[in-house]
Parts: sequence; C-alpha cells; structure tokens
Amino acid sequence: MKPHLQKIPLHASQSFSVAHEIAPRMYNQWHYHAEVELVYILSGSGTIFIGDGLRPFSEGDIFLIGSNLPHLMRSDIQYYDAGLDLVSEAVVIHFRPGIFGAKFFELPENEPIRSLLNASSHGLAVTGAARERLQGLIAGI
Repeated sequence: MKPHLQKIPLHASQSFSVAHEIAPRMYNQWHYHAEVELVYILSGSGTIFIGDGLRPFSEGDIFLIGSNLPHLMRSDIQYYDAGLDLVSEAVVIHFRPGIFGAKFFELPENEPIRSLLNASSHGLAVTGAARERLQGLIAGI
C-alpha cells in the first residue's frame, strides 16, 4: 500500500505545531510528512505501524517518528464499536527537521540531539526515565 502524503499546516512563521487530538479512535491512514512527529498517547490502545515495524501502543507511550517515515496508528477493535463510549487522546508535535539550523547541529555538545533525530528515521519508542520526564514536558506544552 502506498502511503499518503499528509501536509502539516505550518505557516512560514512557525517552526513547529502542537495539537491535542481527541477522537473515537486514532488516525488510521498510512501516511508520511516532511516534519518529524513526537506523539504522546494520553488514552487509547492499539498497534502503531512505523516503516516496516509494528508494536502495541497504550496510555503513556511516546513515539518519535522521523521525517518522511510512513506510519499509522490503528486503535484496538473495541474503539470501532459504536456502542462503546471510548476515546483516544494524544498530544502530537510536528517540527521541521532543520528547526535549529545547520550550525546548531555542528556544535559538539549537540551531537546527542543530532543522533536522536537521525535515529528517528526508523521510528523510536521513548522508554524508561526519558519517557517519564518527557511526559511531564509535553503535558506542560
């Protein structure tokens, strides 16, 4: 199946966008976009497909999805039952890969950030202490 190009509505004056999405189920379309995506699952469960990999997702999970990497989130089957009052909720942050500029990534102190963004080209699940810290930071946005 060919992924759909999704246009993220970033204006020329914006480097990133933040959306608080609440819906009966997660966005279930195989798609990609030029922006890097950071998604924090507040409620809901299912399977996330990133590139050629898949894994379950549930409340509290955080994923970093690289630029132009096809992905989709398919909610569990019960989220498609109209008789149930289930809700999926996530905070989704999109930002351009060059958000900090080339010079920023040339600084030796920023090697970990450059490595992280490079690794996101395959998709990353944020786990452990980093996940706990990031949950609070994203919630604060």
